[in-house]
Amino acid sequence: MINWGLHKRYYGEHHTDRDAAVAEARADFMLDAPLNPAWMIATVRGVKVGMLIKASDAPEEKWFNAPYDSDIMIGDLIELNGYIWLCTKLSNTDDVTLKGFIKQCNLNLQFQLGTSEIHNAWCVFDSGVYSTTTHGTSTGNVGAQQFKVWLPYNEETRCLQRDKRLATEVLYYPDGSKHLRCYVVTANDSVDGAFGRGRYLELKMLESLDSPKDNVELMICDYIAPEDDTTDKPGGGWI
Repeated sequence: MINWGLHKRYYGEHHTDRDAAVAEARADFMLDAPLNPAWMIATVRGVKVGMLIKASDAPEEKWFNAPYDSDIMIGDLIELNGYIWLCTKLSNTDDVTLKGFIKQCNLNLQFQLGTSEIHNAWCVFDSGVYSTTTHGTSTGNVGAQQFKVWLPYNEETRCLQRDKRLATEVLYYPDGSKHLRCYVVTANDSVDGAFGRGRYLELKMLESLDSPKDNVELMICDYIAPEDDTTDKPGGGWI
């Protein structure tokens, strides 16, 4: 197949201004990129977006180059090849393509925000600072390992403030009982992930004990059942 952009570069007219050269480079990308084996179709906020996927040092992290005018923001969840990824970086210096960095999500957090409504958020759960000390109460001790969580920043996740308890998995014991592996939020920050368009939320979490108030089946800490929800509901009352 003839690369017409390259053909014009050698035999056609040469651009004398940068804007025209950038426009041609963008057009060349759209002609050539879909023919590359690394070209994949992703879904971002319900919209199909083609992008070149490039490997990084870790298999669960990738670089991408999408068309320059693609509507992708930091903190967006990207569905790619059957998996969910979180966009954590966008380049501010590439004028030909939209270059970014994504991390594969490995946990769908379930939580409540003071009412019986259940919220969820895909996130990246990863190891952070480690310690050999323990903490706990008279009912048991847990390691003082700290972990980091990256997730989209929105009206729900921004309410995950310090001391909020979250569950990551169900633990099965020899006696047949089931308990949640719980963590408590120790820090909430969205500034560190606010370079470029959009932002993501970073949580630091410390291992915590489970509680009788937790719902193991729903994986929700401090569960509020609908019949126990005392918040005011819309509607009702006198007309």
